Amino acid sequence: MEENQYSNMNYWMNRVYKDGKQTHRNKCVLKSVTPVMEKIRSFVPIGKETTVLDVGCGSGNYTYQFSILSDKVKGIDHSEYIFSKNPHKDIAVMDATKMDFPDNSFDVVFCSDTLHHIPEYEKAVSEMLRVSRKYVVILEANSLNPMIYAVGLLRREERLIITKPLTLRKISGLLRGADILFAKHVMSFFFPNALANVPEKILDLFPKVRFVNAPFMPWFLLIAEKKV
Repeated sequence: MEENQYSNMNYWMNRVYKDGKQTHRNKCVLKSVTPVMEKIRSFVPIGKETTVLDVGCGSGNYTYQFSILSDKVKGIDHSEYIFSKNPHKDIAVMDATKMDFPDNSFDVVFCSDTLHHIPEYEKAVSEMLRVSRKYVVILEANSLNPMIYAVGLLRREERLIITKPLTLRKISGLLRGADILFAKHVMSFFFPNALANVPEKILDLFPKVRFVNAPFMPWFLLIAEKKV
């Protein structure tokens, strides 16, 4: 992927992944990730032989969760540096808008908090549909949420949140050729990048993650099944 303001490695190295620590077992991460995985599994059967692609796998919070369920999980992202925090081994540098996989390569294609860093995210969604054999699952930041919008204002690298807004309706419309099995907003107060060091006993006081029909929540979750 050609580097741009949204994939600027200085941003990832000096702010997001500065300490180099793995996060897949962090308590705040688990409180955020676990309910999402449970919701995905209620629609998508995942066994040891299920092939899974994690697009924009980053530090591997979800790659790790999928690898517990399946022995055939692969992750891709735009830089090897990010992989230093990913516990999974089968990961590769690849452009999400031009994936080096044949059509229908994976049973499940998953993408989390990645599209708002890709200027041509429509192409990335199209590629996810192409390489998926059956399911496409997208968890993404909601541009309509005031806190997410503020991040877009304050950080140049997150500016696509504002200039090319991502909403549940917009991404649903890009999943042409698939049936939407689940589409809701995610009410969550667990922001791993900001709350990674908060003690678990304090995190326990936070409301649990919920999936709601409310357009101003921080994230949305889409689960789609390709039409045969």
